[in-house]
Amino acid sequence: MTLAFRSKACITHLFTSAIILATIGTLLYRYDYAWPAWYLLGTDRIFLTLILVDIGVGPLATLVASNPKKRRRELYTDWSIIALVQIVALAYGGYSLWQGRPMAYVFAIDRVELISANQFTSAELVEVTRCKFGTKIFGPAWPGCWAWARPPDDPHEKEKIMFSAIQGGKDLSSMPKYYHSIDDARVAIFGALLSADTVISRQPELWKKIENTLRTVALKRGEIGLLWFVGRQRTGWMLLERSDLKYLGFIAAD
Repeated sequence: MTLAFRSKACITHLFTSAIILATIGTLLYRYDYAWPAWYLLGTDRIFLTLILVDIGVGPLATLVASNPKKRRRELYTDWSIIALVQIVALAYGGYSLWQGRPMAYVFAIDRVELISANQFTSAELVEVTRCKFGTKIFGPAWPGCWAWARPPDDPHEKEKIMFSAIQGGKDLSSMPKYYHSIDDARVAIFGALLSADTVISRQPELWKKIENTLRTVALKRGEIGLLWFVGRQRTGWMLLERSDLKYLGFIAAD
């Protein structure tokens, strides 16, 4: 009787937690953290922590606390405390994911940087949210603002940005006032492309991933270029067709 009661309570808790997390994960993946955003921002680590707490620790605590010999009031109190702790953990994790959601894909100098919401001030975040820059190049319609962070012409402004970045402050890529349409950066992007051979010479472990993509799109190595893609936690490469910058795929750097 005791084992059956504990098991039923644990399974019910586990099933409920799994549904909630699956719903949150689906919404995040569909609307904010689509590939490769979750990879570049390291969101999988935060979500893994949520899974361990909400699907692991929570139901386990319910299993231990669910004793049919307890008075009903005491049992409900224990369940309420477990649920409250789980809700707080889930709320904190959800808040962290929301604060770190991807907002802008910014081409700066020689790379595309993924900028998350918590890298902007409140005023900047409003500006980026209203960003009307789309992209006719590349092809992928990942959610967010696609922009080109063009350095200012004023040498003093350039120097201020440089010192800010060196001191761990804001860099050019996280300053919306310098954003322009990424379509205007076509020439600069062509100049930033690296050949497959160059990337493979630097990271030999990527050659299989590159070759697999080439077979999929039926192109040769010389017909593609790779553009460095940088996130908060990880990096990767966008594979583009050299002739028109058409997006071919994304490969993780690790």
